[in-house]
Amino acid sequence: MGNGFTEVTNPMRYRIFSFSAFLILTLILGAYQYAGCQDTATEGSPILYNMDSGESPERQTLKESGDTVWRKDVNSGCSYVDHNITINIPVEPDEISDAKITMTNEDVDYIDPDEVCRGGPEVDYLYINGNFIGRLEGANNSWSTNIFSFPSSYLKKGDNLIFVDTDATNTDCWCVGVGYVEISGKVGFRVASTTPEDGQENVPWDAPGITVTFSQEVKKESVSNDTIILEYRNQQGVWTKVNTEVKMVSATKAQVTPPGNLLDGIRYRMRVVDGPQGVLAKGDGRCSITLGVGGLDRRWSFSASNSPSLFASSFARTWSR
Repeated sequence: MGNGFTEVTNPMRYRIFSFSAFLILTLILGAYQYAGCQDTATEGSPILYNMDSGESPERQTLKESGDTVWRKDVNSGCSYVDHNITINIPVEPDEISDAKITMTNEDVDYIDPDEVCRGGPEVDYLYINGNFIGRLEGANNSWSTNIFSFPSSYLKKGDNLIFVDTDATNTDCWCVGVGYVEISGKVGFRVASTTPEDGQENVPWDAPGITVTFSQEVKKESVSNDTIILEYRNQQGVWTKVNTEVKMVSATKAQVTPPGNLLDGIRYRMRVVDGPQGVLAKGDGRCSITLGVGGLDRRWSFSASNSPSLFASSFARTWSR
């Protein structure tokens, strides 16, 4: 005791050992999670892919909208030659929906009001992997943004060629610049469509036809009336669950059947539960799948009626909000 050190008692040793074990376990689990999920992009933390070209590497970022964006900064300046740009997409095309391409362009003289070029107005065509996307639009001596939707089947996992056919009509008059290119879309397991649609009114109370279609094949064991929920507000304003039958009618579509007729004029809410205890895709061992359906519970509502020609009653407006 006189050597300047305090003796560590047995309880103290036990607490130190317990804390050390907890810390080591936490580090191991964190390392495991990182190893399994390192391909998941997060807002503000872009993933970089180094390219062989002189262009800047593209960035993959998950936006608040739920879209994954792959971006390449080109900054070519106005050029009379064609543009060949490569963007690497690290997922399969069938995992992408609502695909779009966004490109900023300099000096696209879409209309030639002064007819300064005898060959005609400027025509610049955009292609993805040889598939025609559209004609670029813009204005003289200024920057413009072109956005096109296209089928995700035009993409491929790996390098994708973005081609701009500059001055496609060969007038020898026109140049076009490329600032940046973005390919975007929703990636992964999610709700693709529903019936009734969100906000639909006067849904037949005796045959509402409630279905939920997912973007990928669903793990059947994860589907029940606890993970796909039909509910409404009672007169006390409390959400009340309907004891429905929920079953898969195809690999990607679930059907929700109420035990009887729905209540006339009542606004119902559908809810798909997310996360490990919610609806999962088949093969849910992958991190992109175990996150569930879109990162948040998916919710939508509709109003039931016993007469399609009538609007919801004042009772429904009062108690279903």
